[in-house]
Amino acid sequence: MTIATIDSINDNMSQRLIVGKTYTDIAQSLREQIEQGTFEYGSFIPTIRSIASELDVSPQTVAKAISLLSNEGYLSSRQGSGTRVSYVKPKKDNQSIAMLVDEKTSNFLKFLDKPADYHSKDIYLSYVLHMTRVSRNSHFIKYSLSKTEISDEEKNRLLACSGLIIQGSLPEVYKDFIGKENIPAVLINRSVGEQSHGRWGQVMIDYAKLKDVFYYIASLGHKKIIFAVPDYLIDSALLKRRFSEFEAAANSVYAGREFELRKCRVSAEDAESIEEIQRLITDGFTVSVGFNDIAALIMYQILHELHIRIPNDFSVVGFDDLFIATMAVPPLTTLRVCREELVGKALSLLDKLMASSESSTVLFDEVGVDLVIRKSTFIATTVST
Repeated sequence: MTIATIDSINDNMSQRLIVGKTYTDIAQSLREQIEQGTFEYGSFIPTIRSIASELDVSPQTVAKAISLLSNEGYLSSRQGSGTRVSYVKPKKDNQSIAMLVDEKTSNFLKFLDKPADYHSKDIYLSYVLHMTRVSRNSHFIKYSLSKTEISDEEKNRLLACSGLIIQGSLPEVYKDFIGKENIPAVLINRSVGEQSHGRWGQVMIDYAKLKDVFYYIASLGHKKIIFAVPDYLIDSALLKRRFSEFEAAANSVYAGREFELRKCRVSAEDAESIEEIQRLITDGFTVSVGFNDIAALIMYQILHELHIRIPNDFSVVGFDDLFIATMAVPPLTTLRVCREELVGKALSLLDKLMASSESSTVLFDEVGVDLVIRKSTFIATTVST
C-alpha cells in the first residue's frame, strides 16, 4: 500500500470521525471500511501511531480499537509485522434462500413430539420441497425473539443469502438489519409494518371466507361461541388480528341477532381452565371455534374430562386443517389453510423482489381459507353439568 493511499484513507477516516473519537468510534470506522473493501483481505492497515496522529488521539485509544476488531475477527496482528485485514466479505449465493425460524417454535428441526409443532412442520417441509423442485439451496437460520443485537456471525449468514423467507414474528433488530442491507425478505402470515427501506413482501391469510363457519354454526342453532386460544400462544399481534377477524365475521353473519363470542385460553393441564370451560357451558355456550386446530383438540381433552360428548352435547371447530384433524375422534370440522400455497406464494414474491433494483418495495399476496365439515359439529343443545 502506497503512502498516498494511506493518506487518502486517513483523510476518509478523519471525515467519518468528526462526531467522536473514542476507541469504539475508531473501531466502527475501520470496520465499515473493511466491510466496504477499502481495506482488502490480507492488506495492512496504517500503523497505530499513524492513525493516532491523524485523528489526534492517543496510541492507546487506537490500540484498543485494533484489539476490539481483532477479537471480532476483522484484523490480525503480529509483533513487528503490522496489522493485516483477516475479514473476508461473504459472497452471496444467488441460489441460496434461507428460512428464518423462531427458535422457540422450531422444534421440528430437531424432533417432533408435540402436536403444536405440526403447523410449522408443514411450512418447513413445503419450503424444502419447493426449493428442491427448482434446484436451489435450502437452509434454516434460527433467531431469538428476545434479541436486541445481532452477532457478526449471524450478520454474515444473512448477508450470504440472496433472499429470506420468514416463519414467525421477527424482532425489530433483524428487520432493521435486513432492511438496511437491502436483503429481499418475505414474511409468512405476518405484517411487514411500516418499513422505510428494504425489499419486503408478506403473504397473509385472507379471511374473506371466514363468514362460512359462522353461517354454518348459526344454521345449527349455535348462538354462544367460545373462541379457544391455546395457552402456549405468545404472539399477541397474531392473536389480536385473528380474533378481530373472527369477531367481524360473526357480527356480519348474525347481523343484529343475539349472539356472544367469548375469547378463552384453554389448557387440559390447568384446573382453572377446565373450570372456566365448565362454567361457560353451564351458561349456555354450545360451540367452540379454535384459534387453531391445537386449541380445538385441547377442547376435545377438556370436554372428555367433563364427560361432555362431541358433537351430541357440544360442537368444536378448528383452524388450519392439520393432518391430525382427520385422525381425531370424531374427525374435526375446521377451516383449511394450505401451507404449501403460503410457501409457494412467498417464494414467488421473493423472486420478484430479488429481480427488483428498488431499495424500498413492499409486495403483498394472500391465501384463502375453506370450511371443511366433518363430524365434530351438530345441532345445538344446552348442556347442564
